[in-house]
Amino acid sequence: MQDSLLRLPAVLSRVGYSRATVYAKIKAKEFPVPIKLGDRAVAWVSAEVDDWIRNRIAESRPVPKDRDAPSQEVIPALTEDTSRGAAGE
Repeated sequence: MQDSLLRLPAVLSRVGYSRATVYAKIKAKEFPVPIKLGDRAVAWVSAEVDDWIRNRIAESRPVPKDRDAPSQEVIPALTEDTSRGAAGE
């Protein structure tokens, strides 16, 4: 898939932020940096904006707890046991 470029109005529409918030998040390194198109024009790579949106969605959704899955306390113990290999026996 080819990347496309999004101008500011399209970015604002997709993320629901104001212009000031987008630029504040760019300054804080919390939002993709636009590319320069000319002396007074910038645009965002659509794939980068899409990734940012997907990451925000993923961060806002808690990981569902599966009753059949081992608890978080068991997983490090299993990893520790298998990482020793023959040397630990």
